[in-house]
Amino acid sequence: MKSQQITPMMVEMEQIKKWDGKYPDTYLGGGSNTLFQLK
Repeated sequence: MKSQQITPMMVEMEQIKKWDGKYPDTYLGGGSNTLFQLK
């Protein structure tokens, strides 16, 4: 049985396949406590 290694490119391709074409409603800023509402 062949084992396949997960690469960063494979992860990115899966994210692209699942993307619905909408940008996120919120954005987490540079600090972990900073949250911006984009709407």
